[in-house]
Amino acid sequence: MNHPLWHAAKRTLRRVLPRAAVRALVWCTGGGVRHRPRYPRPFAAGMDALIAYNRYGGFCIPRELHEDTPAQAILHGAQYEEETLRFLRMQKWHGDIVHAGAYFGDSLPLLSAAAPRGAKVWAFEPNPLLFRCAQITCLINGLENVALYPYALGAHRGEGLLKIQDEKGRPLGGTAHMEDVPHRTASLVGAEKVPVAALDEIIPKERTVSLMVLDVEGYEEKLLEGAARILARDAPTVVIEMREETEAFMRRWGYRFVRGFERRAHREGFRNGLFQKG
Repeated sequence: MNHPLWHAAKRTLRRVLPRAAVRALVWCTGGGVRHRPRYPRPFAAGMDALIAYNRYGGFCIPRELHEDTPAQAILHGAQYEEETLRFLRMQKWHGDIVHAGAYFGDSLPLLSAAAPRGAKVWAFEPNPLLFRCAQITCLINGLENVALYPYALGAHRGEGLLKIQDEKGRPLGGTAHMEDVPHRTASLVGAEKVPVAALDEIIPKERTVSLMVLDVEGYEEKLLEGAARILARDAPTVVIEMREETEAFMRRWGYRFVRGFERRAHREGFRNGLFQKG
């Protein structure tokens, strides 16, 4: 953009916002693109997104997903699944944190703060749009201990189909999910081919994982298959979205239910469960 009012607005923002927040806002609105990019190329293209803040940080929210529950919480100054995240923030972890299903980074500021000194947060988001937003969220908040990857996590390295739109072309947002079908023979409306990686292959053997926070919409069992070494050696605490079969398959991995978070309003049980080995 080359309008005088745009440059005046940027000068004003620089006086009241952190530098990283101004850069993220410029990238999201397509400003500054006429110059050679000084930052990673994914940020150079314009993107229709919103920058919103709550007490925990700033967030880049895709405009097309602004009606999703996590986005609405932040747009109103609140935090989605705050009970879960505040509990995790108050614990003393001894190693790295894994976050699968990072979305636009709505949980990353709190998970980054929960990681002990010298530890890393290994975050994964296969949806390309949400991955870009999560990158910007990390920049806004200066999350230097977060390593963000554009992968889905599964049992083996390869490719898979991520369902990101319904049959009418509407974005699924937080309910996007991996389709458990061979990608060579499947052709699904609203699905996109994404890279799949196994957690055991990504995290170096010398790193210790103390916590895994999983929100992968039914793909948890395959993710755990790809993390068998980490589960056996480090026995990390696992926080996972509760489904009817969750306790049963977690028992097969030697994990027991310890407590729940975010009690559901109109049905029994909790949205999230915390599991530990033993």
